[in-house]
Amino acid sequence: MPKQTIVEWLEQLTNTHTSSDADSEKMENLLVRIGFSRAICTCGIAYLQGHGTFDTPPTDIHLLAKQLLILIRRADDEMDRLPKLERYLGDD
Repeated sequence: MPKQTIVEWLEQLTNTHTSSDADSEKMENLLVRIGFSRAICTCGIAYLQGHGTFDTPPTDIHLLAKQLLILIRRADDEMDRLPKLERYLGDD
């Protein structure tokens, strides 16, 4: 089975209503890598600051995947940065 890119995984996540523990772990790792150092994801819910707050309430990882795809596509359109983000899941 070929490796799945981050973008492919995010697209897959946006097209489903279920998620696994592995999806939560992947989302948490992705959020930490893009600057949310205290992010925690569990049971399909992301806590960007490690816990829910008024400013950063808990977010469903499917909605978060959709928002990240919008940002990635906008960056691709405006700054041609998509190839940099097209890294394979699990690669460091």
